[in-house]
Amino acid sequence: MPGVAGPPDRLRALAPIIVFDVAGPLAVYYGARSAGMSTVLALVVSGALPAVRVLAPVVQHRRLDAIGALVLSGIALETMGEGTAKGRAFAGMWQHAEFRRVFRVITVVWGLVFLAESAVQAECFPWDHGPKTPRLEGFVCRGEPGDIKVTLSALGA
Repeated sequence: MPGVAGPPDRLRALAPIIVFDVAGPLAVYYGARSAGMSTVLALVVSGALPAVRVLAPVVQHRRLDAIGALVLSGIALETMGEGTAKGRAFAGMWQHAEFRRVFRVITVVWGLVFLAESAVQAECFPWDHGPKTPRLEGFVCRGEPGDIKVTLSALGA
């Protein structure tokens, strides 16, 4: 059947995920721990492979994997846990109402962007074929006028 990926193609597509996102980081983490590194340092070192996988498309194609960037941000924040000076400073910021408000606004804005994306894709693209365009966060991060124009014209604007 044309257009359907066979087992070798699927394995080729999954190989980078397995190497950079699953097996590689686990091997690096356990290797670092057995070499005597602390848990936090081993986690940071094991995050290098997923970081390469997230940052390489940014450098090569100017395209950001939002989920990958979010996961890496979470890892970075976890390494600044309350056990470190920076972690204690960050945790201490939560006592300030303005700091909490800014984080709530950021969360609401991104939530609305993803809801808007869902609405656009539900209205503009046939259900039986799936979406044919990149997700909206690509438009937000890249801001390419051609992509935005296509989206707006699909909405009838």
